[in-house]
Amino acid sequence: MDSEAGFGELRALYSEVYAEPPYEWGEDHADLFAERFEVQRRQEGFALAEARDGAELAGFAFGVTLQPSTPWWRNLTTLPPEVTTERPGRTFALVELLLLAAEGLVASAAPHRRL
Repeated sequence: MDSEAGFGELRALYSEVYAEPPYEWGEDHADLFAERFEVQRRQEGFALAEARDGAELAGFAFGVTLQPSTPWWRNLTTLPPEVTTERPGRTFALVELLLLAAEGLVASAAPHRRL
């Protein structure tokens, strides 16, 4: 994502989706999303998929490949090193997946299929 306008569109959708129950998050969470996204989009293995309804952004998903120094598995559970030891390109972590609710729209229908 190279354009500031494109990121503004992602941030606006994030704010809209997470303003709804059960989250009811405010702009402070959208600010945190913006800060994290700025770092994550520059990481090796970053991928972003958008879902559109015509020209309108209806959802997006993004993630990164985990690096060998990742804290991803820490404090999750006790797993053997052969499960938690990362090497470049081994694991793609889906960081965010959201879709704008709409009547008749099935939430599982699709941004994840494009990643």
